[in-house]
Amino acid sequence: MAELAARVHADQAVGMSLGAALTERTRQHSVGIYPLQAGSADLRGAIQAVDDSLVIITPMDAIGLDVGFWHKFFASAAAAGVWVLVGAGCPAAFNAGAPAAAPVCNALASGFSALVNELITAHFDGKSLGDGNVWAGALAASIWPTGAVPSVGRR
Repeated sequence: MAELAARVHADQAVGMSLGAALTERTRQHSVGIYPLQAGSADLRGAIQAVDDSLVIITPMDAIGLDVGFWHKFFASAAAAGVWVLVGAGCPAAFNAGAPAAAPVCNALASGFSALVNELITAHFDGKSLGDGNVWAGALAASIWPTGAVPSVGRR
């Protein structure tokens, strides 16, 4: 790992970007299974060897962790929490060992989590939760989570 990091440092010292240096290392160690690609990844940053690992350090603006990312992350985390809560609580409404419990509870958990995800995302996008189109889109996503009706309530 230290040798690889040293070679990348040498490449960067003569003006190569981290992406170009890593692409060059990949080309040199290719086993010929996949055809070589033209160009290189547009990656800025540095690389360090730590024990038996490589650590890539890149500026925040290069990886796109802006406010929108965190909003989506929070909405997804909340939706996952709803999925777990509904999925865990739903079987209590059925008799022990009921064969219908698993598919019904999975459908309910998926639907409620999609609804929560859509509503939180709409809020972060600055849409009013009092808007019927927001609810139409959220309900459509919760009923048809595969996106079978993508135009309902979306503008």
